[in-house]
Amino acid sequence: MELVKSQIAELKEGVEALFYQIVKEVEAVSKGERPLDAPFIVMMSMVFLFFGVVILTFASLFTGPAASLEDKAVIDAKKKK
Repeated sequence: MELVKSQIAELKEGVEALFYQIVKEVEAVSKGERPLDAPFIVMMSMVFLFFGVVILTFASLFTGPAASLEDKAVIDAKKKK
């Protein structure tokens, strides 16, 4: 359990550092200190893609497989009995 806590703490530190860098870059663009160029756009696209994949992964882990309509009908029929 301690190993898991340690890994979660390391992940949290990494995510916080990434968020700090993103905020710093976006502020620089909004203040005109950094141009809105291709590397910035690519970086932001990769960040959003990464977090989208992470969110979808966690959502699929916690929701489980989707039941088909036939399965739902069988479950509903069993509940009525």
